Amino acid sequence: MKEEKLILDWVQMHPNRFPDWEAVGWRMQEFQISPEQKSHILQICKMWDVEKKPLPKAVVDPVIVTRHAGLVAWLETQGITGEVIAHVTSPDQVTGRVVYGILPLHLAAEAEEVVVVDMPRLPAELRGVDLTPEQMEEAGATLARYRVERL
Repeated sequence: MKEEKLILDWVQMHPNRFPDWEAVGWRMQEFQISPEQKSHILQICKMWDVEKKPLPKAVVDPVIVTRHAGLVAWLETQGITGEVIAHVTSPDQVTGRVVYGILPLHLAAEAEEVVVVDMPRLPAELRGVDLTPEQMEEAGATLARYRVERL
């Protein structure tokens, strides 16, 4: 079941790579899953396509909040594209959307999800610098997803 969630989460974060949703089959080759699990995943993907259920705005309309061109380029290597804005000037820009980048908490609470890039090996002297995708890889760049709730 863990593999199913990983695959479905990946598919939802990368809808442009799966225009007919059956293309998810190749992604399943990375996991050792049973034929029953594979069938279950494909049924869910087919349901989205056959029933023409719209994916949530959060899935199909991400926004990238950054002033760093290197981050945008690195996200593209991960299959992530979307509207790029340097600064959020209105909550409407992030409400109900998956946001890649850093937001203040009051705006993060408006987003469906906030995805940040963690770079555990980033040297202190490179913090705040527009890095290349290669430098980000060297720094151990990975994505971390968060949901922020206003209490």
